[in-house]
Amino acid sequence: MQYSIDVIIPSFRLDEEILLKIFRLKQPINFNINFFLIADNPAINIPQSIIELINLKKINVLINEVNLGFSKTRNRGIEAGKGEWLLLLDDDIKPEQDLLLAYARAIENYPKSIGFVGITHFPKPFNNATKALSLNGSVSHFQSGLYYKELLWAPTANIMFNRNLLGSRRFLPELIYGGEDIELLFRNSLENGKKYRTVSDAIVTHPWWNNGEIQTKRMFRYGLGLSNIINIPNIKMYCYHDFSNTSETLLLLIFASLIFIGIGESGNWIYAIALIVLIAEFLTNIFRSVILSKTFSISLALQMMWHKNIYEAGYLWGCLTNNKIDLIAKRLDLSFNRPNPSPFRLNRWKIIKMSLILISVILLLCWF
Repeated sequence: MQYSIDVIIPSFRLDEEILLKIFRLKQPINFNINFFLIADNPAINIPQSIIELINLKKINVLINEVNLGFSKTRNRGIEAGKGEWLLLLDDDIKPEQDLLLAYARAIENYPKSIGFVGITHFPKPFNNATKALSLNGSVSHFQSGLYYKELLWAPTANIMFNRNLLGSRRFLPELIYGGEDIELLFRNSLENGKKYRTVSDAIVTHPWWNNGEIQTKRMFRYGLGLSNIINIPNIKMYCYHDFSNTSETLLLLIFASLIFIGIGESGNWIYAIALIVLIAEFLTNIFRSVILSKTFSISLALQMMWHKNIYEAGYLWGCLTNNKIDLIAKRLDLSFNRPNPSPFRLNRWKIIKMSLILISVILLLCWF
């Protein structure tokens, strides 16, 4: 039986070294493979090697007239072709040469699947920034296919849709900061009543962002993106109330101090509690870094604390700027195991942090 796959690659930079490896992947027999490269950069100069492939009609290149962002660009790629299967790849991944062969086997074995999730590896962490991202779980979803046979969602770095079962569903264009992959894949799964099958031998490697630098903007954007999807109807059923994180707690303490100042009272004890919260956060990350990495490193602990809190600050900023105050201290269960998950979940890190704060506040009250 003849199948067709549209390989969709949104790209801003058009790195020919990476793209040529994708275009030269081994192609399965009895499969019609069409490549769609969507350049989200109106001013891009297309490399000569890419132009040659265009002239040979081996690839299709679409150039956005304005920068559209990932959601609209991916949607344009989906609409450009007619293949029965849609393989979405990031433009900076390095694929194994048999990537298409692995997906072809999956299609032949499970032709009625809603889609497939491949494996996206990251290189071994080589500095404290990449170690922090790894230990914090910031890249764990890329490799979730290693641990589960079926998934409700995965990042779009390496994922395949069944076009017929995807239907008219598309990435929401208003989701420009992140979370668009979670929203579409989960919505598609929920409305089809099926999960995505994982393909453990469909492997790509994703480089560390910015050559392993601290990811302040990315983590903030991810948190902001989460705030934009957490109240979407299909998703909000999987939200739950939780203890306030450090960013939220500090905001509440700022408001409390303003009230005390407004009534002519000293807010010194509130400032002391804010300092206690920050110290407890740092000490908790010291414990986390030691237990998870088996090494003692102040730098690593600081990196873990920074990435975690910048992500949480991005979420808080999204709640404040989009008039979603009711979403403060709400969390999303990204496993989507069951609707209306239990609130105020505890883990060892929360217990350590809360214990440190409680003991310190008691000592502070005794001091005052």
